Formats: sequence, structure tokens, C-alpha cells
Amino acid sequence: MLPDDFGRNIGECINYKQLINNKNKIKMKNILSILILLMPLVGISQIELSVINSEDDWEKVIITRNTDDIKGLKRVATVDGEAQKLYGKQSKLRAQATEQIKRKAAKQGAAIVLISLDNFSMSPINNIQMEGTAYKVSKNEETLTKDDVSNTSNGSQIELPEINGEDDWGKVIITRNTDDIKGLKRVATVGGEAQKLYGKQSKLRAQATEQIKRKAAKQGAAIVLISLDNFSMSPINNIQMEGTAYRK
Repeated sequence: MLPDDFGRNIGECINYKQLINNKNKIKMKNILSILILLMPLVGISQIELSVINSEDDWEKVIITRNTDDIKGLKRVATVDGEAQKLYGKQSKLRAQATEQIKRKAAKQGAAIVLISLDNFSMSPINNIQMEGTAYKVSKNEETLTKDDVSNTSNGSQIELPEINGEDDWGKVIITRNTDDIKGLKRVATVGGEAQKLYGKQSKLRAQATEQIKRKAAKQGAAIVLISLDNFSMSPINNIQMEGTAYRK
């Protein structure tokens, strides 16, 4: 025979389980609410950037090789630096090239540079060439809103120029960041090469890059994602570059 309070005990157990389930549901809702609030921040750089007013602030410019650091930021320009010296030490040459990059970025108010090229070559005259893309915070250093992120998260964050023919080759953007071509239409593979007896790395790369830009512009492409950049040293120094051209 069951005790008199058996039914009451069963009811209390059921109520207790319901209470636990309700608490778990509330916790899950709170967790989901927090995740929803944090979602807009996923597409925004989490680095605290300095305010850059002029070239005098060049030391405040951040150098990065992590594409996550520039998400949601506004592209300013491509900046480069180079240094060479007879039997020069690699670290000192890189420091000189990096300072040039920071100064060029600071001149344009950029607070961070994503490095895309860092090529050191050894010969009696050791040399280095570096290149990167300078970025700054959108809307005059204001914090990006959820709308800003949603407008850029599904496609390229770069404002592409209008290309009407080869004459516009100077406007074509060169990038090594795959995020820059998201949502764009692939046009074609384009390449360039240059060589010269004891040729300077930066000049040979500039010649090959111009060839690439001209080929892209001929097909109405506004941006090229570089996939190959091979510089070889010998008495006849040479470089080969290749990339994929894109347009809207």
C-alpha cells in the first residue's frame, strides 16, 4: 500500500524538474542574447588604434600580418619601403624599410598597415623590399556600427575604381588579401615579368606590376589578387608575378 504523501512527493518532484528546466531555458536565452549582441563585433578589428594626425605620429602606426586586424577598417593606400647596403644586416634593413612604410601611412592618416610583401635578397649588396596596405577607422575615427559591418561582411571592403580601358591602368588595385575580392567577379589570370643585369628588386617588381595592371585594365578589371611573386638573383636579376583580375 502506498503512503498517503506519495502523490504529494511525486508532484513536488515534477515541480522541481520543471523549475530546473525553466532555469536552464532562461540561462540558454541569456547566452543566446549575449552572442547576438557580440555578433556585430566579429567583423570589426579588435585592435585599439591610435589617432594619427601627421607623419610625426609615424611611430604610433601598427604593423601587422594578420588580416583579422584590419576587418571593418577603411583601406587608404598601398605603401612600401626598401633598403639596401653592402653586406647589410637583414634586421637593420628591415627596420629602415618598415620606418618608410610607417611614415607613408602616417602621412595619409592611416593607423595600421597590413604587410603583404617582405622580400629580403642576399648578394654583396643585400636588399629588402616591403609592401603593405594602410588602413584607418571609417567615419572619422568613430566606432563602426552594426550597419557598417553588415554592408561589408558579404563582399569586398574596398571601394573599387571605375575602369574603362587600359588608360586607367594606374587605378587598378593590387592586393594579396583574399578578403578584398570577396563577392567580386573573376575576370582572368594576368601576369608580368622583368629582368635586368644586376637589376634592382623594387624597379623590376614595379615593371612587372605595371604589366599586370595594364592587362587587367584592358579587361575592365579593377583589382588583382597576386598569387605569385618570385624574384631571383643572378647576374641577370629577374622577377615573375601572376594574379587573378576581378571586377564588380
